[in-house]
Amino acid sequence: MMSKLQQGFTLIELMIVVAIIGILTAVALPAYQDYIAKANMTKVTSHYEEAVRLARTTYVKGNTQTALGLSSTVPANASAWIAIFNPAGSNAPSADGAGNLVNAYGGAADATTGQIGVVSTSIASVTISKPAYGQLTADSITIIAASEQ
Repeated sequence: MMSKLQQGFTLIELMIVVAIIGILTAVALPAYQDYIAKANMTKVTSHYEEAVRLARTTYVKGNTQTALGLSSTVPANASAWIAIFNPAGSNAPSADGAGNLVNAYGGAADATTGQIGVVSTSIASVTISKPAYGQLTADSITIIAASEQ
């Protein structure tokens, strides 16, 4: 007697595969969301630390220029500082409520989007603020020009 060759999958085999995919998705989705949250907090911390480092470097450069009798290139307001911190237009980790991308640096720290706050009203100092984004603790530092200390 000749046996017939089976072609394709049975309904039970297909249902087992669907169940396995469902279980894997249920396990992987929370882990992926946690990964995204940690990556976004790292991005906020990195933007904050980069701004602090760049502000200090800018003041050192400005002091050197002044000592050499050259005009200083230290920014005199928050808009100029933001332009230095964000030349390529990098974005904060989260969009605003309307779904629009937000610059990584702005006038005030924003815990919703992860935007770093930058405040400066003169060449004498700049205040950089990290928001309480996700599980991060809010922090700020004021960097003062050496000639003003």
